[in-house]
Amino acid sequence: MNSTTSVLRPDHSEMLKLSEYAATVGVCVRTARRWIASGDLDAVQTPGGHWRVPASELERSFLTVPQFARLVGVHPVTVRRWCRADLIAHSSTSTGIYRIPMSEVPRVGKHGSKR
Repeated sequence: MNSTTSVLRPDHSEMLKLSEYAATVGVCVRTARRWIASGDLDAVQTPGGHWRVPASELERSFLTVPQFARLVGVHPVTVRRWCRADLIAHSSTSTGIYRIPMSEVPRVGKHGSKR
């Protein structure tokens, strides 16, 4: 961190536009805004009112089964099977919805070739 960077003014090279974050995670910007409002996504607002998301948030972001399936190129049923068999890291909500960490995407790879 250089001397002009502070907690109040993060280094913008480590920050993503909200639209960049949303596209990477596979959600719409509106969903990302809801996550900010609910406290599920850390972000800072610029003086102009735009949101910036720390790049580190990508590592702690969670995906739904359809989002994860789309990113790795397999059917959602396959992803659910992987979750039930504990082949990929995941957590479940109280309603039984699987949440898969973004960090699983590179581990699984495109077209589900688990590495």
